[in-house]
Amino acid sequence: MYNPSGQLVANPINRYTIGSQNMLTTDPDGSITIYIQRDDPGGQMTNNWLPASQNQNERFYMLFRAYYPEDVMFMPTDQPAYILPEVVKVGEAP
Repeated sequence: MYNPSGQLVANPINRYTIGSQNMLTTDPDGSITIYIQRDDPGGQMTNNWLPASQNQNERFYMLFRAYYPEDVMFMPTDQPAYILPEVVKVGEAP
C-alpha cells in the first residue's frame, strides 16, 4: 500500500504488505478476507489487516505482485485465466 507520493503508508504495526508470508486467517468457507482500514479489526482478524493511513482523508493505492506465479498468470490478455478479486468497500469493521 502506497500513499499518493509513492511512499509506503506509515502504520502502527509496520506492516506494508499482506500475502502468503503472513499467517492469514481463513473464513469458514475457506476464503480469505483482507481488512484494509485505519483501525485494527481485532482478534484473529488482525492477522488479515493491512493498515491504511491514520489520516482518513489520505488517498492510497495498492499493487498486486505475484512471485513465482503459475502459468495461469501468463495467459494472453484477451483471454485472462486469472482475474484478481475485486476490492469492495463494506463499511466499518465490527
